[in-house]
Amino acid sequence: PVVTIDANGSWQLTLTPQQMVNWQGQQTLRYWAIRVDQSTLIKEMTLVIDSNFPSPTVDQVGEDGNISLADVMASSDETVKISGTGQAFATVTVSFKGNANVSIPSKDVVVDTNTKNWSITLTKAELTQLTNQSGKVTLSVVQTDNNSNRTSVVVNQSFDVDLLAPALPTLAEQADAKGFNTTPGPQSSSAADGTVSDTDAKAGVEIAVPIAKVNGSFVLTSGDSITIVWGDQTYTKVLTLADIPTNKNFLVVRVPLDTIAKAGSSNQLTVSVIYSDKSGNRSAPL
Repeated sequence: PVVTIDANGSWQLTLTPQQMVNWQGQQTLRYWAIRVDQSTLIKEMTLVIDSNFPSPTVDQVGEDGNISLADVMASSDETVKISGTGQAFATVTVSFKGNANVSIPSKDVVVDTNTKNWSITLTKAELTQLTNQSGKVTLSVVQTDNNSNRTSVVVNQSFDVDLLAPALPTLAEQADAKGFNTTPGPQSSSAADGTVSDTDAKAGVEIAVPIAKVNGSFVLTSGDSITIVWGDQTYTKVLTLADIPTNKNFLVVRVPLDTIAKAGSSNQLTVSVIYSDKSGNRSAPL
């Protein structure tokens, strides 16, 4: 191509996108100028054309797209790892937005030379800041290499954050269930008198489990679970919509013979309940 030197003695040559693709790698640029007296000045320079820059990848956050309090607490430093792959030596920049577009400072990390992997961590405090303990976080990932190439395609991913354990029922909400469990009668638990006979055990013992309400609605719903701790044994029931009570403050869970038998007999067998949500958050025993 022929270019004209401007009044300041400068010139420039613009490569087309196709030329950038065709001439990837190290190239020798030879250029010359023809003086007014028709003499020729020839120069050479070496340059590297690097426009082939793939987008980074992001692994599924939390494996199932959900971050629970249990996920955070499983780490000794109470963090959640976010990872992916990229181009060796490139810098990956990860940005975050949470509820109502709340954001935190972006995080930069250099892609490992050998594995081509990268990773960062989010702290419990950062997750709380983004979601107020419950909500959706969207992360955006871009990559910049040492030649200042920046990925034109931004990689996005969303994940849900739930750091709230299910609320325990108040004493008032426990009252009806307590009556079912401790007051003998035709509409009560077979263990309401404080004993479990062989006949009771074979049929399974019904336990009334109170459920907390928030703004008039039960905090547990389909997919959440209730675990009955029967002595040193446990029985877990995953709830369906049909299990959620409509006209009382508790639901009845039948502890099966197998669980009762494994716990064996005892003069003072302790029974408690643990509430778990779909995210894996667990309440304290009640």
